[in-house]
Amino acid sequence: MQPKLFFLVAGGERARLILRHGSGEYETVDSFETDSAAFRPRRDTRVRVQASGTGRGSAVETDDGADRAEHSAFALQLAEAVNSRAGAGELDDGWVLVAPARLGGAIKRRLTLGAHRTLARQAAKDLTRLPEADLHDRLEHMSLAPVQ
Repeated sequence: MQPKLFFLVAGGERARLILRHGSGEYETVDSFETDSAAFRPRRDTRVRVQASGTGRGSAVETDDGADRAEHSAFALQLAEAVNSRAGAGELDDGWVLVAPARLGGAIKRRLTLGAHRTLARQAAKDLTRLPEADLHDRLEHMSLAPVQ
């Protein structure tokens, strides 16, 4: 029998907390969604261009402050969910963070020490759009892979 293992599978707009029971069965125990456009490409992105006075270069700045705030709030929501489960001792057997690198890093920065200690591995992938059966196969593969 395998130990139970939690997976936080997150993307820019949605996330699921999935539990793999000791018997190998998977159960979605929590779901999260946001209206955030932080990871969606937009055509109407406002930019500010500054030309260099010497002609050796210029700078382009995007106005993405609102997207950053939404991204940060979503990462905080996910980290709080993990922190509360870690505080209750539910993650003592370990958990896996599966999220794109930018979101995964934002989540990890907001974890408590207890949640951080039980993090077994991390994968920089967005698997949120996979069908349930395919997702479970990918998660099983990740749980069997050696820790790096």
